[in-house]
Amino acid sequence: MIELERDLGLESETKTLNIKGFRLILPEEAINLGVITEAPVFVSRSTASKQKCHYCGVDYSALTYQRRGVTRAQHLHEDQFEGGGIYFEEISIEEFLEQGIKISMFGWLAIVTPSGRVVTDEGYSFCNSKGKRAEEAMPDTFFAFCHAGHRSHGILLLREGFACGLPEQNGSLIPVCAESDETELYAKYYFKIEGGEVLFSDILAPR
Repeated sequence: MIELERDLGLESETKTLNIKGFRLILPEEAINLGVITEAPVFVSRSTASKQKCHYCGVDYSALTYQRRGVTRAQHLHEDQFEGGGIYFEEISIEEFLEQGIKISMFGWLAIVTPSGRVVTDEGYSFCNSKGKRAEEAMPDTFFAFCHAGHRSHGILLLREGFACGLPEQNGSLIPVCAESDETELYAKYYFKIEGGEVLFSDILAPR
């Protein structure tokens, strides 16, 4: 637990974290969201296609995120189940570190700063965390956990690795280490995390 805390670079006085898991999608998938890019894009985990809100009728789709960029929700209803907004978890440092194996299943994760209206959502929680929805959110620091960790080497926080597109991921890319079985067959990009930002390059980068 102490090693994970050190590796994450958490300050000793930190009491709680606001965390959010993401999907990473290919540039060609991002075009469907109106994003023209040559690099993969982080998007909401739970919304894969355009949907219509049951309460206000607005069409909403997966939101895109980048470090230090503020993302605004397409709608937010404070007292409604599945009422929109940007979902995130408020979790104590102790629980975050104790629940490391569950949290690592996110693969891609960021500490976020919510802003605007923020509501607690009792129907949305994760491993003793407090589920919340915000009008806006800004990712401060991205992390990557090897998605093969539960099968081979336990929790592994990656400073670099490969973004792999497994057939069952339906266009999403998962982070894996160089030793993972998926790397040779499915690696699409090499990535490196510097200062909390994920930098991508082609897979010809040195392994």
